[in-house]
Amino acid sequence: MKTFLIALVMTTMLGSSRVLALAPNERIFPGDGSIQVWVSGGTFTMGIDDPAQPDRPDERPPHTVTVDGFWMDKHEVTCRQFAEYFNKKLKEKTLRERVNAVELPILNWRDSGLVQDPKTGLLQVKTGCENWPALVPWHASQQYCEDIGKALPTEAQWEWAAKGADGRKYPWGNDWNPKAANVATDKIAPVGSFPKDATPLGIMDMAGNAREWCADKYEADYYKKSPDKNPYNWAALWMACDRAMRGGGYSVTEWDARTTSRNLAAYPYRTFCVGFRGLTGGEPPKGR
Repeated sequence: MKTFLIALVMTTMLGSSRVLALAPNERIFPGDGSIQVWVSGGTFTMGIDDPAQPDRPDERPPHTVTVDGFWMDKHEVTCRQFAEYFNKKLKEKTLRERVNAVELPILNWRDSGLVQDPKTGLLQVKTGCENWPALVPWHASQQYCEDIGKALPTEAQWEWAAKGADGRKYPWGNDWNPKAANVATDKIAPVGSFPKDATPLGIMDMAGNAREWCADKYEADYYKKSPDKNPYNWAALWMACDRAMRGGGYSVTEWDARTTSRNLAAYPYRTFCVGFRGLTGGEPPKGR
């Protein structure tokens, strides 16, 4: 049975002040109140050679990768968190000074919990959507992470956190469970709504609900030339190129819920079903 620590959290991803029970491998990130989970560094096989899916060559060849430890957000960044960040920066005028930073009318679609006031530029959260994942373009997710002291995960970090040392096919194991994750439902849900969609470390929603941006430039053949230590397919932040995304989502199929599944969208892509989570470096929790 897990031992829990009690932490007083003044501002959390779920809203007002409350007392949260944190596992020993968890902490609160002060920049946005997110719960973060410690992911120890390790060596694993990244990618897969799956004969059942010959049209996924970008997951090949399987190759050995080593990553350093990091703190990863337990949940995807929520609409509440993103709106609070965005509106604060907008009022400070720091966003107005950045190229393309204020161009979020793209959020006004059925599955977004955010709408932008056309006069003020401020974001509003639709009632009942506070804890939905924030579905925003890559550059908006990257800017959020940079401003509050996080980073988007690399593909290697994301896959290591999702599959673990035993190389599981889904975050919970090797057998598909259609009720475990929010996949192919065509309906978004608040973060953490599917408790079975969890890694052994307790990171949620890596198989479903919203797909997630990674830091890397996407290249289908990157695994053929990827370094074996902390690989990161870097590209300049405002470079117009394809960006990698990981995980399944409410609008896609079971196949994209696999821990090895890769996908992409162009840099300025305005899409549904793609959110993000951040991570930070640092020291592991005491005793680990």
